[in-house]
Amino acid sequence: MSDIREKYAIGCTRQSAGCQRCRGEGIACNYSRTGVIRRNRKRKGDPVCTEPAHQAQPHSEASESVRPCSGRAGRSAADGAEAQANAGASTHDRLQMLVGKRHSSLKELAVLLEEFSNTWNGAAACHGLCKDAASDYYLFDEPRTLDWINALNSSLHQENLMFDSVPPEVVGQLLASRPRDVPDRAWLIMLYSIALNLISTSSSVPSDTYLDKDLTQAQLTSNLWLAFNDARLLLEPSATTVQALFIMACYAEAIATPALTWSLVHQAGAMLSALGIQPWRLDPVAKQRRARMFWRLNVLDKTMALMLFRPPMFSREMVDDVPMPTLHQLVPPAMASSKSHAGTAATSALGADAGVSTPTVFTAHFYNQMHLLCGIMDRMWCCLHTRDAESVPGLKTALESWHRGAVQVLEAAALVEKPLLAGKEAASIDIGLQTVQYRYEYLSNLVGIFNRVDRQRSSSIPHQPPQHTYPQKLVGSLPGLRATLTDHARLKPFGCMLWVYAGNVMTAFRVLWVGAMSTSSDANARVAAHATTTSAQSLEMLDQVVELFDEFRERNVLLTDMASSMSRIARLVRRMVTEKVQPAKTEDESWIGATTLTTAAKGSAQHAQPMDRDLTTANTTASPAFLADLQAGTGDFDMQGDGVFSWDEDLTNGSFDWLTWVMQESSMPVGGQ
Repeated sequence: MSDIREKYAIGCTRQSAGCQRCRGEGIACNYSRTGVIRRNRKRKGDPVCTEPAHQAQPHSEASESVRPCSGRAGRSAADGAEAQANAGASTHDRLQMLVGKRHSSLKELAVLLEEFSNTWNGAAACHGLCKDAASDYYLFDEPRTLDWINALNSSLHQENLMFDSVPPEVVGQLLASRPRDVPDRAWLIMLYSIALNLISTSSSVPSDTYLDKDLTQAQLTSNLWLAFNDARLLLEPSATTVQALFIMACYAEAIATPALTWSLVHQAGAMLSALGIQPWRLDPVAKQRRARMFWRLNVLDKTMALMLFRPPMFSREMVDDVPMPTLHQLVPPAMASSKSHAGTAATSALGADAGVSTPTVFTAHFYNQMHLLCGIMDRMWCCLHTRDAESVPGLKTALESWHRGAVQVLEAAALVEKPLLAGKEAASIDIGLQTVQYRYEYLSNLVGIFNRVDRQRSSSIPHQPPQHTYPQKLVGSLPGLRATLTDHARLKPFGCMLWVYAGNVMTAFRVLWVGAMSTSSDANARVAAHATTTSAQSLEMLDQVVELFDEFRERNVLLTDMASSMSRIARLVRRMVTEKVQPAKTEDESWIGATTLTTAAKGSAQHAQPMDRDLTTANTTASPAFLADLQAGTGDFDMQGDGVFSWDEDLTNGSFDWLTWVMQESSMPVGGQ
């Protein structure tokens, strides 16, 4: 033990939360609060401490430095102290650490990033539902209602969850244009969600069916809000409500937001837990249906958790208690069973698609592979949340093994079943194969980004601009991705949610603008030249990614606003990179003040649109510069979100906005985490 350690061997106090003496001297404290001093045994390949303890920087309130220490515990302590030091850093401060120099437009870029993140995590796009909703349901003619009922029955059959078809009494009320007489509003939510999905895909709607698609979509949106304006949908657990919330989260993408989708999935999972997934009183068929519903919600839960950087809803213990459905249980039932109701006017809709063949073997194997992927996504979230870099190699091996097995199984199922299907059903199999590949590439790139940053942080190599393998792959696959994003290709149930496609493109966008803004402080000419080349490549690919994101403009109101913000950020980043970086100013010049923000906004008036709202007090759930922290090596991996949105609804109105109320519920894990 060194002299400095012998001096303070028993000087640490157990009363305080941390060792103030070691923190003040800038060293990692290994003193155990249980009374045992734990010393890390040196291993092969561990970096050696090169900085003497007496040369550590003194503690200050502005910054906290932790010297390198050998072993995994030392790296974890350094990461934790560094994350704590950067916990209160603003977006502008993180950009300052990323760029390394003070730029006149840095504050403007910080505001744009805050706006971009607030739009993605906020609920502003849903606030118009209450304002634009009518006081009564809009009524539609019988042919259109019949088409929507047929589509709902087909979707329920393909999803194969808790209900396979619409009850005859509900069909009769809908065809008679009496939606208020439907006893269970959950069926109205499912019907209007499916109808919104149909009219939002132009290839699914003939040109002579709807004279005004925008008007029809607005009317369906109003009806959906009125159907949801019932407290029983959120307070009384029922099987129909669970399935209605799931259908709305997956199909009503035109009016949804990521936060709303997360809230709907959370509410459905909470209701399913309240009903009981495997209660003893249920018959085996009902237990199988609830198990299928649970695993479908589990897929959405893990997907949205990785996308929004929030804790998953279902705990590992809860997932282990529910057996995974077998392939036989995942095979959709025969649609011919609905012919038993033939002879009535109401059930003409039920048997309309009975003769249409749908993929069955491929469907069972596809859902089985998605269920297997849930375990890998759960491990991935824990790896990112705990910054456990040592589990990354095993995680990558498991992901690659799953991908190889999934491709082999699904291609074999497609080879057997695809020749027996019609054009639309055969195309859905191709979409399923593309979905598997798309999910694998997204998760693989996410793990690769984390692994590369951890290697840079744990080594003594100076930070260098990142290698852009992930964006290069995305840009190279633009033609195929555009085909996947077409209306026909996003047919359910094999297509990903809209947020999965958008989140993948947004991740590439963040990596690219971070790579364009990153500068190397190394004096080596080769390193500096590499940084310049990488920045130029990032700018070139950045424009292509922005162009790709424009494909989402017509699909969702929120993504339309985000596409505009993304274009403004790209233009500002290009201007900041091409311009000469201004020299650092003194604190007396008050470059951090509001005057700089105004000057920067005037200087970029010809490139950016004026701000319509004040974002200085905005609060976001996920940091807008999350990947900027990754590349800059700040170690801010805070994945705990507040999940709370501003309550600005008037409770004295005639009808209460339950859709906004459910979004304000905090996302607490079900069954413990």
